[in-house]
Amino acid sequence: MITSRVYQFPLWLGLAASIVSFLHVQSVDAQEVIEIQGQIHNVTEGSAPEELLEVSLTYVDHDQVVRQADTMADRDGGFSFDNLPVTSLPLAFFLEVPYRGVSYTLEGVGDDLMKPLRINVYETSRSLLGLKFLDSNLVLVSADARKRKLGMLSAMRLENSSDTTFIVRPEEAGSNELLVLPIPAQASAVRVEPRDLHIIQTRFGIVVASPVPPGIHELLVTYEVPYDDNSWTFRQPFLIATDTFHLLVPKSLARLEPSGLQLADTATINDVQYDQFTGVDYKSGEDVLINLTGLPERNITDHIYNLISEDGFRRGWVPGFVGVLLLLFVFYALLRRHRLSGRIPDGSQSNIAERIINEVAHLDQEFSQGHVDEKYYRRHRENLKRRFIDETGGGSYRTSSDPDSSTK
Repeated sequence: MITSRVYQFPLWLGLAASIVSFLHVQSVDAQEVIEIQGQIHNVTEGSAPEELLEVSLTYVDHDQVVRQADTMADRDGGFSFDNLPVTSLPLAFFLEVPYRGVSYTLEGVGDDLMKPLRINVYETSRSLLGLKFLDSNLVLVSADARKRKLGMLSAMRLENSSDTTFIVRPEEAGSNELLVLPIPAQASAVRVEPRDLHIIQTRFGIVVASPVPPGIHELLVTYEVPYDDNSWTFRQPFLIATDTFHLLVPKSLARLEPSGLQLADTATINDVQYDQFTGVDYKSGEDVLINLTGLPERNITDHIYNLISEDGFRRGWVPGFVGVLLLLFVFYALLRRHRLSGRIPDGSQSNIAERIINEVAHLDQEFSQGHVDEKYYRRHRENLKRRFIDETGGGSYRTSSDPDSSTK
C-alpha cells in the first residue's frame, strides 16, 4: 500500500530513546500495568466497519526488546490492549489493522500512547475519479554517448482526494481502470520508490497494483532509454489529470525543440544548470511531444568499444577471428615447410644424388670390366636405385647419368 508518510520502523528506536518523561508518568501506576486504547474509524462517508477487526501492535520497550500483542476491536471499532506490564512500556509502536484486503497502519512514539489512538480505514473503489498528479517532473539526468542511452528520473506527487482507497487487480481491470505511470516502451533498468510498491511494467508504462488510500503520495521512477544519433523523441501522455508538468534539461547535454512547454526558469542543481520547461492543467488523455536534440554523439573510440563489447562479436566474431588466425598459422607452417623442402635439391639432397649416381657409374664400370659377377652387380645396383628414390622423393631428380639409362 502507498502510505502518505513513509517511516522506517527502526528509525523510531533512536527517537524513542529520548522519551524518558513518558516512562516516569506511567511508572507511578500502582497496579504496575498500562492500558492502550484506540478507535477504528471508517472515513468513507456513510460506511462503518461491518466486521470485527483484528488489531496488531508491535512495539519496542524501554529495554529495547521488540514485543507484539493482538486484540479484537468491538463492533463500534473500539479496541484496547490491557495489562501490559510497566516493565514493557512502549517507546515506539506500529499499529496495523487489515480491512477489505488493505492493511492500514499507524506509527508513533511513547507520548502518542498517552491519549486514545485513532486509525482510519476506508472502503475500496476501482474508480480513478479523485486521483490526479499534483505535479509530474521529468529530469534528464545523464547521456551516455558510448551506449546511446539516457538516464531519466520521474518524480510525481499523486493525490487521492476521495474518501475511498483505490485498489484494482490489473488482470481483472480494463485499460481505463488502471493507474499507470508513463514511461517509454523501450525503458530498461526501471527502479521505483517506494520499493514495496507492487508494480507491473507494460509497453504503456508502469501499472500500479498497490492500494492508494486517500492523501498525497510521492513516487519516484528512474530508468534508462535508448536514443538515436543525437536526438530523442517521446510523447509524454497524461493518463490521469495533471496540474503541472516540469521538464528539466541540462544546458550542457541537450536542447528542447519547440513544443507545448514553456521555458519557465533556469535552475542549478549540483553545479549543473538546467532549463526548466513547464506545462499546466493537463486533462486525462492529453499529451505533450518531447523532442531533445544536440545529445552527445559517438566518437571513433566509442564505435570500437561497442564493436568489441557486443555479445554477437564475442560469440561469433572472436571465435571466427581466432579460427582465421589458426588457419593462417597452419598455412604459413605448410608453406614454410614446402619452401624448405624445395631448397633440398639445390643443396644437400643434390650432393646425395650425385654420390649415388657416381656409385652406380662406378659399379657399371666394374661390371663391364668383369671385376664383379652379374648377381652382385644387379643386387647392389637395385639397392642404389631404391636409395636414390628415397633420398630424392620419388626419383624426380634426373641428370645425364640416370642409373636407368646406364642399364640399357
